[in-house]
Amino acid sequence: RRAKRHVSLFAAHQRGDIRYQTEWQASSRRFDDVANSTSKAMGGYGVMNWIVDYRLDKQWRLVGRLNNVFNKHYEEAKGYTPPERNLFISLQYQL
Repeated sequence: RRAKRHVSLFAAHQRGDIRYQTEWQASSRRFDDVANSTSKAMGGYGVMNWIVDYRLDKQWRLVGRLNNVFNKHYEEAKGYTPPERNLFISLQYQL
C-alpha cells in the first residue's frame, strides 16, 4: 500500500500574534495487495489543510484547522475513505 512517490509541503507565515499555515500532501498511485498487482491499483491523490494559530497571551493559543480543504475523495486502502472536509478548533495551554 505504499506509493513510490509521496511528497509533503508545509508553509507558514507569521503576522503579529497570528500564524497562517498550509499543508499539502500528495501520493502517487499504489496497490492494495502485497503483490502490487495492477488489478488492485488505487489512484494517487493530493490533499490540502489550512491552520490558523492565534496567540492569546504567553500561555494560551486558539487554533483552527481545516482538513481536506477541497473535499477531495480518495482512498488510502480499498474500501476505506478518510473523512471528508472537517474543521477542528482547539484552545491550547502551555506551561
